[in-house]
Amino acid sequence: MTLNMLLPLPQAPQPAEAAAGDQWFKTDLHVHSAVSGDGLDDLGVIANAAIAKGYNAMLVTDHQGASSFNIGTDTANNVFFDDTLSTRWKLDNSGSLSAFDNTMSSAQHSSGSSSLHVRATSSSTGEAFVYRERGPNLRSGTLTLSFDLRPVRIDPASGVYVSVALGGDSTIDPPDGYETVGSGLKPGRSTVLVWQLGTPRANSSDPDAKVVTAPVSAPLNTWTHVTVNVTSAINAALAAADRPVDYNGTLFIKIAAAANNGTAEAYFDAFSLSAGSVVPPGNEFLYRNSLISAHDTGTFKMFPSVEMGINRHAQRFNFDISSATEYNTFFLCDGQGASCNQNGTDGIAPTQLTGYPSQLNHPGEPGGVSAAEATGNLGYGADVMEVRDDTMISIWDDLLQTGMVLPGSWTSDMHSVQTLNIADRGVASYLYAPALTFDDLMQALFEGRAYLGRNTFNGRLIFNTETASAEPYPARYPTFVATGQASASLHLRIADSLVSGWKVRWIRNGTTLITDTVSGTSYESTKQISLSGASTYVRAELLDGSNQRVAMTEPIFFKTGSTLPVGMTYRVDRVTTSDGTGYSRPITKGITAGAWNGGSQSLTLSLDNKANSLVTALVKTSSFVPQSVQLNGSPVSASGSLATFETATGSTYYFDAANTLLYLKSKPPSTTGSLVVSFGG
Repeated sequence: MTLNMLLPLPQAPQPAEAAAGDQWFKTDLHVHSAVSGDGLDDLGVIANAAIAKGYNAMLVTDHQGASSFNIGTDTANNVFFDDTLSTRWKLDNSGSLSAFDNTMSSAQHSSGSSSLHVRATSSSTGEAFVYRERGPNLRSGTLTLSFDLRPVRIDPASGVYVSVALGGDSTIDPPDGYETVGSGLKPGRSTVLVWQLGTPRANSSDPDAKVVTAPVSAPLNTWTHVTVNVTSAINAALAAADRPVDYNGTLFIKIAAAANNGTAEAYFDAFSLSAGSVVPPGNEFLYRNSLISAHDTGTFKMFPSVEMGINRHAQRFNFDISSATEYNTFFLCDGQGASCNQNGTDGIAPTQLTGYPSQLNHPGEPGGVSAAEATGNLGYGADVMEVRDDTMISIWDDLLQTGMVLPGSWTSDMHSVQTLNIADRGVASYLYAPALTFDDLMQALFEGRAYLGRNTFNGRLIFNTETASAEPYPARYPTFVATGQASASLHLRIADSLVSGWKVRWIRNGTTLITDTVSGTSYESTKQISLSGASTYVRAELLDGSNQRVAMTEPIFFKTGSTLPVGMTYRVDRVTTSDGTGYSRPITKGITAGAWNGGSQSLTLSLDNKANSLVTALVKTSSFVPQSVQLNGSPVSASGSLATFETATGSTYYFDAANTLLYLKSKPPSTTGSLVVSFGG
């Protein structure tokens, strides 16, 4: 059965808005599935939620250790506590409690020096509990639950229990559901297995909210050891066709005291939920990659990626490995020491050399580099950086002010599809590309043909130096201007979906320059921006009535070319590599230098890109008229019209005399090239 047959009516993916063959694609570039040790959802659940929100693409970026990824002191494949609770355990309570406890205590212990004390007292109903969101996945052999229990008081209709869920547990959060082995996707479905002393939970035969309880025998004030075969319990509770697909993880491992007009109190110690046969991470990624396209449609696709590092996270977008050897080559240490591959930033340069961009993930926040590390290391040379919130944006502005050209992205970094419903996390990077293919999206991301926005925002942001352009400016490539040029013109158009009273904020070199108030459903404005120093950048933000960001542009840079005549500018518009790859800093550099010769009245542009790349550039010539163009000393022929120029696949040029705009295409056979434009007066 296909996923499409099971989907609720979705919001349609954003329609194509063609300009030169390109269109907008709504993407989330940082998404975790159940293959991550802290991810909750399988690929079917993710695809279902993404399509309903109108996404066109999601890059599944599971942690490099998969289910064996270390988070704090433990992994999903070995959930435990003895004397202390790791930070992955969460403390909570529900209902109406007159007294409760859910903390570690030294008053009792079966081993070590302390145990978990849970107590709940209520004249109605309530629970005190602790829980972990993720446990072992179902592919990891026999799952065994083990704990020591010392009950203190169990009143009638009250009790204590341990539970393990599939798909979610409604007593904690709304369940996301799961894809089943034989009966398709079941959004919102949950199965909760409960082992209890007393009667705090009741059985439920509802197939979408099943609860299966089993009694535990333990005398009061005595330690009793309990061992449960969780795999056998799952198999007994669910028919084979109704079980979750096997890379799903066990969820919401919960230890609770539940009161029902009374008190329940107990101690738990030496707790573990462990996997009998852990699947190596490389094999998990192989299995994930074999399934990742199963839910694709004509307007939605998922792509295999990976989040690198235990610390200092960074992203490798291209991770379509087809053998464990490929995984081992990239991630295993080969005797290089315990710190090998601890830092995701160490994987940025190797990723770039494969011909694809790498992203610096959530700087200044848990798992990411610190603000000082990000700025002190110039973003570790990453091609893109996450800039979703104030912390990341502040770091981004600091980096941009150094002159570093660095496109940003808005990503959810979701570990549960519920994240897509949170205002400041349900976001997207809107990429402008010719087709919904991995290589086309990566080129658009690298070249900065994008804007960033909430996943509920249906407007379009077109930010460009040309007022008539229907396309976003390629933020990767600065516009080079003369040292004496005092200002430059920028144009922003936001089509539709605005609300009167919203604001548009123009930011120049990290400082708010202009704030306009929106007076209708759209916005359009041209600003004259003053230029200073060797580098000036401008970006814009759309704010709602609460001054929260709704959308944001990429930055446009102006850099000085000291020998240029005032009024002359040049920039790269696009680099098209011969095989659609090579979009990373070390490989695609565009124009690396420009020099004006006043004596010969010629402009020389130095190119450095992948061999046989077609480089499209624009030169604003001011009062100068081009007479000839040469590439590496050989003449380049002119195109008779702009339409002919645009369809050309080799070196050519076209001069728009009315707008004094020279269009250039050059295709050097090697990585470097020299393009010389000779002008008349």
